[in-house]
Amino acid sequence: MIKKTLAVIDLGSNTFHLLVVEQSDTGFETLYRERVYTFLSEGGLESISVKRLADAIEVIKHFSDKLIEYKVNHTRIIGTAALRTAKNSHALISQIKESTGLEVEVIDGDHEAHYIFEGIMCFDQLKQGNHIIMDIGGGSTELIIVDNGQRIWSKSYPLGIGLLYAKFEISDPISADEIKKITSFIKSTLSDFAQVLSLSNKSRTLIGASGSFEVLMTMSGKPIIENKIELISLGQFDEIYKMIIKSCHMQRQLISGLPVEREKLIRMAMLLKNIVINEVCKDVSDIIFCPYALKEGVLKEMSIIH
Repeated sequence: MIKKTLAVIDLGSNTFHLLVVEQSDTGFETLYRERVYTFLSEGGLESISVKRLADAIEVIKHFSDKLIEYKVNHTRIIGTAALRTAKNSHALISQIKESTGLEVEVIDGDHEAHYIFEGIMCFDQLKQGNHIIMDIGGGSTELIIVDNGQRIWSKSYPLGIGLLYAKFEISDPISADEIKKITSFIKSTLSDFAQVLSLSNKSRTLIGASGSFEVLMTMSGKPIIENKIELISLGQFDEIYKMIIKSCHMQRQLISGLPVEREKLIRMAMLLKNIVINEVCKDVSDIIFCPYALKEGVLKEMSIIH
């Protein structure tokens, strides 16, 4: 096989990601990756603010320069919740096309879940056993039920942490009544997911992908290795969850492993995980952090096509 340089740009609701790889017979070798916080979901996803639109365009121009630098043969740009929901998302899409010549593919939630599943299944060891995949974004959260490498159920929910933060006014620290209200809302939203799980009655590991699970890793003191999955015990999660939920803004700024950009939304992320683990699933055995998700799923498809 002739080596090719491929790139995926993931336009998430809180972060934009660029991944550049060299494809060969043995798989992919990462040449460059970058994440930039754009916070498109700030204030909700009804409309993206003028400032956030302008910032997003600058990020894409920067990414475009990197594509030239690495002599990328083929690029795909994937837009998710923010671009499929905001009424002015066409402005960003058209400006990206005008300034870089790149076409944005806006995918629906089902397609997003498909790519996440395909990316995570790049790890052969995750093709065995019963799992729940959870990918928490700014505008949506994807939940996927997996039995021995087969996706048996999946759905994308409007439970992104940016949306939850915009929907619920929370104190600092968050109050017990606020936690109760948010828990009730999330459990109601996930009622169909809980029903499907109850039919299988199996113990499952929770496979966590993307940003807020990376933070769970760094706060637990574990390094993130690009091609390695990592176990996080429920005990470790519970300790970190309680620390975050009880904390105020000043305390969170001092927590080791918590990036300053994540401090604002981390409470919603941890609360959402805790509700899924302890209120909805109720039979999660452990948490596995997976460094792959949507981008790797798209790359898998690109390698077949190209």
